[in-house]
Amino acid sequence: MAERAPWRDRLALAAALVALVLVRGFLVLACADVFFYGEELGKGGVAKAILAPPDIPYHRLVYAYHEGGGFVVAHLRAAAFLVLGESLLATKLVAIGTSAMVLAAGFTLTLEGFGRRAALLFGALFVLCPDAWLRFSLVSIGTHFEALFFQAAILFLALRIARDGSGGARDWLLLGLAAGCGVYFSLVTLAAIAAAGALLVLALRRRLLGRGLAIATVAALVGAAPLWWMLSRVGLDAVRVRANPAVPHEPRGFLTSVADLFVPLVREGRLDDWIQLGLLGPLAAAAIWLVRERRARLAAAGVLLYLGTYFVLYFGSGLAVSMNGIWLIWWRMCPAWLFGCVLAAAALDALLARRRLLGASLVGLFVAAGLADLARLTATGRPDRLFANAQHLARSKGYDLSEYFDQLVHHLDPGEAGRIRTLLEIDEPTHLLPSAAAHNVFEETDLPLARVIAISREAFGPRFEAALLGLGHHLHPRPGYDLRAAFERLGELPEDLRGPLARALGRTGLGQRFRRDRLVEQLEIPVPAEHREAFLVGAGWRVWRAYLLDPEGGEAFIASRPPAERAALGRGLALERAAWTLP
Repeated sequence: MAERAPWRDRLALAAALVALVLVRGFLVLACADVFFYGEELGKGGVAKAILAPPDIPYHRLVYAYHEGGGFVVAHLRAAAFLVLGESLLATKLVAIGTSAMVLAAGFTLTLEGFGRRAALLFGALFVLCPDAWLRFSLVSIGTHFEALFFQAAILFLALRIARDGSGGARDWLLLGLAAGCGVYFSLVTLAAIAAAGALLVLALRRRLLGRGLAIATVAALVGAAPLWWMLSRVGLDAVRVRANPAVPHEPRGFLTSVADLFVPLVREGRLDDWIQLGLLGPLAAAAIWLVRERRARLAAAGVLLYLGTYFVLYFGSGLAVSMNGIWLIWWRMCPAWLFGCVLAAAALDALLARRRLLGASLVGLFVAAGLADLARLTATGRPDRLFANAQHLARSKGYDLSEYFDQLVHHLDPGEAGRIRTLLEIDEPTHLLPSAAAHNVFEETDLPLARVIAISREAFGPRFEAALLGLGHHLHPRPGYDLRAAFERLGELPEDLRGPLARALGRTGLGQRFRRDRLVEQLEIPVPAEHREAFLVGAGWRVWRAYLLDPEGGEAFIASRPPAERAALGRGLALERAAWTLP
């Protein structure tokens, strides 16, 4: 391996980071499909609450108790909100920042183990990555993707200590801090700690037991201080991962889990998927035979050891379930992709040194496939309106209180009225706050509608009418959504409630998903004439939500509807646009 020049290493890293910011920033400004994965806006609500917390213990503000990383990223979002406003643009700048941290950690690991050219190849694989990871790198939620920073840092520090034969106090200190902070951030980090520990045992043997290990142990305990804090307040809920009830998690065999993950790729994968993922695995596996220097082989062995540990734990956990081939299927495979890129970059570097034409051809295939995915994802947005898009993102709220309250209400003391009073302490002057509070406080209650309305009238006070907008789901028979039956129930209520609740039914529609095709289906369902206008005003909220990144598209949709619908839909769209736009 050629002698390294530190300034050239830093220049190479800077080039990779600039490329990342340009590509990811372009996707954001193009308003491509890298927004609104479920809890992203919910954790924007956490950030908003951090800036002006309600009167509850601070740890309860977290979105989910076991997601330390989510709480960390929420604090980063809060800092961005302070500087740039509580906007979607601030949210995505945080995502680009955490992506840059992951790239820097992976680049540094590759540089340490395999040299500058391999690190540059890693940067290219990271920047021009498959569609799924383009999206993951721009979704700011603090889970699997962002946790890669700690995992790469742990393996890098362990590799450097193993290479030096003992390591300096600084390396041991940083290793301990990365391990402790990483475990709080994500329990997935335990696999990296196990692999790093095994690597150090093999490399240092008896020398492992000494001052360095003691320093790392103390540093890990300090780094994990937020975890001890959460454990002291919520017990094992701080580490207990709760399954999503919408996804089956029955016990599964190892081979079944593997098949569930990869069969959709075989059945539905595009050519560029096959190029990128089909080549990545074999190259990563071959790296340990292709690299020749002792340090490089040690690095390859350490990364392969980690990947083996992760695969065994992941596929043995029963969590590797199929998601019908959509991009989310790869979320928990982020470690396999990142460290696969590290090894693939090392293999490509070795091939360029000994089989230049083959190596260059493979690099060209990766780049071409990455550009194809980038172009395809860009086409989902509006790349011809970058400046207008930037203005829209800077003015659109980067939080969804309903998404946040869905989790927060379970952290509050029991009692509907008390929960409402707590939620009303959040600083949000529009109807978004009372409607979200009403929806989530009463969403799972078995109370009769009359009782729900009575509690709401007293607890919300002057914001009662706005709260009614969040109660539309109570009119539907459960489970599911049935507008015809909901309007029958509406006719049995006092007249002063019917208008706001008809508007609420327009907001709930046929479910909580904001699909444009479902919006059309909803508008085609017959509605009693006396409630039609209020219903259409409520449906204007769904138009706004479905076309949040494309305001002109929302107006065009309304223009495509029959003339009798347009005024009410337009009025509802204008009300929601005002509520979702920062002052």
